[in-house]
Amino acid sequence: MATRATTNIKRRLYQIAIRATESFAVPADASAWTTLLATFTEVGYVRRGSIDGSQEKGDVEELDDASELTLGFNQTVSFVALQTGASEITEFEGYQGDAVDVLFYNTDAQRAICYKNCVCNVFDVIKGGETDAFQFELTKKNAAAITDLRTHFDIPQA
Repeated sequence: MATRATTNIKRRLYQIAIRATESFAVPADASAWTTLLATFTEVGYVRRGSIDGSQEKGDVEELDDASELTLGFNQTVSFVALQTGASEITEFEGYQGDAVDVLFYNTDAQRAICYKNCVCNVFDVIKGGETDAFQFELTKKNAAAITDLRTHFDIPQA
């Protein structure tokens, strides 16, 4: 059990990067972190309050003894990208319907989360007089374990 410590309560400002799904391993050192990060493409500026990653139970079977058996776990990751130049739009649209990995990372806090093998959908969010944006919604359904959905890790410094 973790020790109660307010030093572990952090408000992190994550940057977001994305790539086509490929194998993933937690980087062992700073060089491996640099190599991993180079496999991702930076999304650019995102709306801070829009960043969300959550998991929940997937399908559940009710058993004859009145207990429940969770058959899998679902994940939803979403954020709003604010960079809407022509090149960003083309790149964002290229992820539509594809399986992707998404990396949330904060180098100041030395923390990262990799959400693995999610189906990506990208939608325009256009309102007159407001910032044009793109809503990313990424999902994965019925993974066998939470750890099949995402990996939290410390960014290695040496």
